Amino acid sequence: MGPGFKYHVVTVSSIFFALTVGLVYGSLFVSPRIANIADRQARLFANAQEKLQGDLKSKTQDLDHEEKALAALLPITLQGKLTDVPFAIIQTGDYPETVTRVHETLKQADARVQCVMEIGKNFDRPDEVVESDLATLHATDPQFPTNRAGLMNALATLLSHGADAPSTQKLLSPLDTENFVHTESGSDLTLPIRYVVLVAGSLEEHLNRFANVDQPLIRALQDKGITVLMCEPHDAQFSDIKSYQHLDPGVTTVDNVDTDLGRAALVFAIGGERGDYGIKPTATDILPPLPVKSGSP
Repeated sequence: MGPGFKYHVVTVSSIFFALTVGLVYGSLFVSPRIANIADRQARLFANAQEKLQGDLKSKTQDLDHEEKALAALLPITLQGKLTDVPFAIIQTGDYPETVTRVHETLKQADARVQCVMEIGKNFDRPDEVVESDLATLHATDPQFPTNRAGLMNALATLLSHGADAPSTQKLLSPLDTENFVHTESGSDLTLPIRYVVLVAGSLEEHLNRFANVDQPLIRALQDKGITVLMCEPHDAQFSDIKSYQHLDPGVTTVDNVDTDLGRAALVFAIGGERGDYGIKPTATDILPPLPVKSGSP
């Protein structure tokens, strides 16, 4: 149940309470006849408030039951939807717990999650600072590009084509040391990636992060033939959906991927037309069109 609904109920209840108190208090200063009318009205308001609270309890119980049913049905619904489809998950925002949630969701759909990666904070800096750090790496090994776009292209090439373990480590290990890119232990980049899920959403406002990180990364991935989807948790302190919609990089977004509805939206959106799914005002639908065929999209 969304927080807006709860606030609405609290507000209505407060209004009833205030009216009741006001009528009772006011009856002390009016004639007995008016006081009786006020007393009846106060009882009516009290009964209405009691009924509202009863309805709220009933609706809350119904929602709890529906959420439990959805949680029980979701693994069965997702099973086999993405069998052996190769994925990478890349965190560009501030919610690593959402990365874990996305990983679990893709695994439930039988996808092959080959890589989990986090774009480091040093990527979100002015061009001249990034280029200075890359120049140092380039001086030690010419394989390193000298600007942000070149580095994004190198990452996209690695994901789209794959590479042997020594070549991968040669590129990624210095980038990890310099806080550009961190790759989770166990990631396998020897085989090509077909889909990338970006996990965004911010704990604080980042004025340039989309332009410095998400946009050039998306462009590089798409240029290599990789399909990109973006998601964030429903309670992200600062949503990145508007930035995506404003510059329109052509990716599907899911604004509540930490919920069961959002997890379903992510899986069913893969292989479909671009859309904005979820529960926030920026969403156009809660879920993508259903049903989606089982197996590889």
